[in-house]
Amino acid sequence: MQVPTFADPRLAALLEQRREAELLQCALRGRPFDHPDVQVTLLFSLPLPGLPPTVIVEASTSPASNGGRERAAKARLCAAAQQLLDRGKRVLEVGELAAAAQTSVGTTRRHVAHVAARLHLRLLTRRRVVSMPRGGVRHYERLVLLRRGRVVPERAAQQPSEQTERDHFFSEGPVSVGPTMMDQARKKRSIARSTHHHVITRRRRAALALRQRSRPRLPPACGR
Repeated sequence: MQVPTFADPRLAALLEQRREAELLQCALRGRPFDHPDVQVTLLFSLPLPGLPPTVIVEASTSPASNGGRERAAKARLCAAAQQLLDRGKRVLEVGELAAAAQTSVGTTRRHVAHVAARLHLRLLTRRRVVSMPRGGVRHYERLVLLRRGRVVPERAAQQPSEQTERDHFFSEGPVSVGPTMMDQARKKRSIARSTHHHVITRRRRAALALRQRSRPRLPPACGR
């Protein structure tokens, strides 16, 4: 099995101390070295250093187990993708596929490679550049499934060709400009930001001039 760990050796050592070392200590509580006839049963598949298993028994898979739920999710995703393809869809996005299969977006992203291999689809990265209304651009990268071949169904005849979609997916310049949207980065003020001068509009300038003219003028002071 694949054991998740850290790339940093210091964090990997801390994780091994909290995980493998604790499990090994619990397994050796029965003193197997003093009692060779004792049987230690490990109800997990994580390999423990210094305690190799002698007999491995795989539990039966049920629909409620992790393996059963994973197979059911893959089957729903493949069925939903096939239905979308039958309707004439040529490009399948992760969010659209998750909504059709009634699964989460994280589960769909985890099994999107399986759907691509099962239905003989191409797994591509769609890059999109959106201009923000207050200046600047934002870059988005999303995984999409593309139908192979050049045969396009009749209902999808107005869709762009495969070469156009390929240029659209891998173009480096601005691809499309989305609708007017609020820049989420400007919703909160930062405590460390550049100082800028407020722009005085024509209406505000006229209001300031009218306020100065309406003030009473004091007589000049007389001095010797």
